[in-house]
Amino acid sequence: MRLSSFFLMIGLAQAQIYNYVIDSSCDTNSYPKAQDAAKEAILMAKNAATRINDMNDQVTERLFQTVFKKSRAEEKGPLNVFTSIGNFLKTSLPSSASSSALRIFCDNDDRWVEKENVDGKKYLFDPHTGIAREVSRTPSCKKTDKAVAGVTYSTADPIRKSSITLCNTALKRSFVTVDAFKQTGSKSFATPDGFTIDNYNFISRTVLHELTHAWPNRLKDRAPAYRWENIISKDAANAKLNSDSHAYFGLISYLGGHKLSDNAADRQKGRLVQSTSLARRDGLPARCRDLKTRRGDKGCVEVLGN
Repeated sequence: MRLSSFFLMIGLAQAQIYNYVIDSSCDTNSYPKAQDAAKEAILMAKNAATRINDMNDQVTERLFQTVFKKSRAEEKGPLNVFTSIGNFLKTSLPSSASSSALRIFCDNDDRWVEKENVDGKKYLFDPHTGIAREVSRTPSCKKTDKAVAGVTYSTADPIRKSSITLCNTALKRSFVTVDAFKQTGSKSFATPDGFTIDNYNFISRTVLHELTHAWPNRLKDRAPAYRWENIISKDAANAKLNSDSHAYFGLISYLGGHKLSDNAADRQKGRLVQSTSLARRDGLPARCRDLKTRRGDKGCVEVLGN
């Protein structure tokens, strides 16, 4: 979900585009794995860009045309989106959280406080990022009319800042990342009867969705914006601008060893089948994908920035 602030930053200088930080609320609220979700979301984007660039990868070509309704040669928008998100991996976390262009929270939007300007007009203010909102616009995690998994708040140009809140709806999910799911012994993502790609709603996919809303891409939710059946029903013009279209493409591309079913009816339902020819293309050594061992491996630390 994407939202914009109604005026610019208060007391904060322009930030670099590709710095990000995980807020301490993810630790104080007993959710330290948000770091893993963010890193995997960035790896999803990096992997998706690599696959799109490989013109010999016909499985990716079919997935691309299923989601975005054009060939990779015809449509470059998704490649630009995934490449920019993948670049977050290339920067170190800033020493000062206030200097980051992106900050990820796990506080269910508790940080917003009501203030009043010199004209007596009330507004909501985030003291951690300097982002402000109209007081009438309830922070999305606090809305009672629908369950919101995540929300992105952004300033306007030229000061490009964004914050992402992972709401309690998302934080209650059983599995944070694809890699964590594999650690349970569930090696196959092939969908049994009654299951589709919608069932693999990892928090890392939510983060990837929100990253497409943030600077520098600022994609929107093109209604109906969510779920596989709505994603693949979009025309090309709306698909390339819809955040969840990119999130689904990123997730399916990242699973490794799996693809959409060759059966047209099953493909429309989002059914996955195993495909041994599809190794993951995230550029990570195999040992660095194991959550239990990679933090103690210097080589993995250098790659992942743990």
